[in-house]
Amino acid sequence: MKILDIWPPPNTVQQVSKYFIDLGETGQWGYFTSQAVFFYLLLLLAIFSCTLPKLQSGDKNLLRRIFVSELVFIVMLIIFVLSFRIPLIIYGAQNADESLWIASAKTLAQDLRPWVSVDTGTGGPLIPISLILLRIFNLPIDHGTLKLMSGVVMALNVGLLYLGFTKLIGSGLARLVILLLATGVAMMRNNDMIAFNSEHIVILLLCISFFFLSRLYRSGAGRYNNRIIFLGFVLGLVPYAKLQAAPMALFMGLVACLVVYKTLSIKSLGLLIISALAPTILVLLTVYLNGGLSEFWLSYIKNNLFYATAVENNNFMSRWNMLNEIIFRPEELHFFFYSCFVIILGGVVVILIVIRKISRENKVMIVLSLLFLIVSMYCITAPVRAFGHYMLLILIPLTMAVAFILHSIWGSIEINWNESRLSIFLMRFFASILFICITSLYFFQKEFTLHPKYLVKAREYYDGFCLHGDIVTILNRYYEPKDKMAIWGWGTELFEGTKYLMGTRDCASSFQIEEGPMQAHYLSRYLKDLQVNKPKIFVETISPSFFGFGDRSKSGFENFPLISNYIKTNYNFEGEIGTARFFLRKDASFPEKKWKRDISIPQDVIREFHSNLELFEKNGTFLKFKGWTAIGMNTDYQKVALALTSKSDTLFVDSYQMSNKEIVDFSPNNTGYLMCGFIGYIPLKEIPMGDYEVGLFVENEGKKAFKSLNQTYSSLPNSN
Repeated sequence: MKILDIWPPPNTVQQVSKYFIDLGETGQWGYFTSQAVFFYLLLLLAIFSCTLPKLQSGDKNLLRRIFVSELVFIVMLIIFVLSFRIPLIIYGAQNADESLWIASAKTLAQDLRPWVSVDTGTGGPLIPISLILLRIFNLPIDHGTLKLMSGVVMALNVGLLYLGFTKLIGSGLARLVILLLATGVAMMRNNDMIAFNSEHIVILLLCISFFFLSRLYRSGAGRYNNRIIFLGFVLGLVPYAKLQAAPMALFMGLVACLVVYKTLSIKSLGLLIISALAPTILVLLTVYLNGGLSEFWLSYIKNNLFYATAVENNNFMSRWNMLNEIIFRPEELHFFFYSCFVIILGGVVVILIVIRKISRENKVMIVLSLLFLIVSMYCITAPVRAFGHYMLLILIPLTMAVAFILHSIWGSIEINWNESRLSIFLMRFFASILFICITSLYFFQKEFTLHPKYLVKAREYYDGFCLHGDIVTILNRYYEPKDKMAIWGWGTELFEGTKYLMGTRDCASSFQIEEGPMQAHYLSRYLKDLQVNKPKIFVETISPSFFGFGDRSKSGFENFPLISNYIKTNYNFEGEIGTARFFLRKDASFPEKKWKRDISIPQDVIREFHSNLELFEKNGTFLKFKGWTAIGMNTDYQKVALALTSKSDTLFVDSYQMSNKEIVDFSPNNTGYLMCGFIGYIPLKEIPMGDYEVGLFVENEGKKAFKSLNQTYSSLPNSN
């Protein structure tokens, strides 16, 4: 007999939680120890690269080749970062925007029309489109894989930045600098740092651009001008990841234009500009053909400009205070930022003292990196909103400034060092050790632990992870393939636990609820989407248990006549569960609901078996029950129903199967039974008036069992 459904729905958070708990103490110790081993190996490779002479062609010394191999270092660098970031999948949802990306990605995978089927607000369409890539690897799009995505993107950022540095400042110094950044990325624990945000794709595009720019500067345009074409095209994509970061892309583009103009021909400069404009041309053409050009302008361009200016106290001091608040919010990164700022400030002082010994090229690199840092600070503070994930925009420019300042100082010292090769070797050796000890090594020792906090969450999510499970369970009852659901409020996390597509192009309705110059436009567009898409279910998520809007009297859809009239005309109120109200479309067809089972209790049922009813209470307009039971050995096919028995009949309510649970209380030999969890709901309106005795009916392996729970329930009006 097949189970009705699985609860909670299987997802990456639960699978990774189970993996780390099942490792046991010995396995966990081995995993966390391997993280430290990778760090110390990277440390050694960095020191040897700084001190050993450059590899000569024909050198067959295998050990030397390994120590200076860029491939070996970058592979270990990426493994090191991922070994710390992958376990963070356990944390699950960390930012309200993540659910928006999940819902948008699922919808765009079925209907790839940005600003028509999906509008991602202040974030660009590249964010959800990048998540669709998870499907290529047969991975779900959920809160767990979003953490995986953020970890992979950050690892790639570190690797690409390192490869760019090797061309501009040399491999040895590049390793010293990148190890500090890699340690910071690995130690991130703040929710906004580990959540997947639009800034991740922005800095990935900027790091790819830096990679091509460094090779363009040192090695020319490449075959068929491929470096120019790729550099321009990638920079042109940045505004469609996040318009807020466009000034950073523009600045790097201007630097690229300067490089091309000075080293190549005017035709190459034209090719770079055309390549940078190509993404915009493609976007405008696609949006025009899909009929979304006006929404692109109004929602993405005009509304983003309004979003960045519609804040009080928009002055320099407020921006400066906000910048400090954003940068120093993640406590685990305090040392990283203090180290970088000390190096930059101290380095600038040293450079001013020895400025005549600094080459013109190095002076230009320092000035450009500091200007890029200032541009990133502007981008962070442009919206004048203290969202922590904006801080990610400063990581790359800050690391660049540190790298180019150290490179200039190091170069000026070596040029004027007239000692023997041995003394230069010793100087490099001790200088690299000193730098690592006061930066990366101290940072790692300060933050690393063999008992990370996410193990506590892993135990919590071992049996499943789902946000607003009660609501998701009910919504899944009505689902049929390609059905759509509209959300009023910011309950976007309901899209993760269900398979519904977005019923309106706005996943969350913040712009419809909040007062602003474009509120009327967004309300009108929301109504139009309801009329065109005809979502089967309309869910209002205005309550303190959801993000953003907690007061139904102020933000409920009834306060907006345009929406309220349409809902009352075309939808029927179905029920309220948890803190959400949901409505079913009047002209839609629904699968047969399995709230009741028309069967009777056989006379030869088993009357004694292990069971436990943990929860039996009203939940909104539903009656919820939850517990554990076991009959037979194969719990995967066990089916449980709640039996409400009156003098006239018996009402059976099917349940969902939960995760299995091992207990030892009932076992004489202390080996324990594998208990099957169950959870179920029934609309209160479907329970006939009367008094009922509560029991459990269980079917498994051809056996049937019934057990009274010595509990009563009354649906009479005056019952408690």
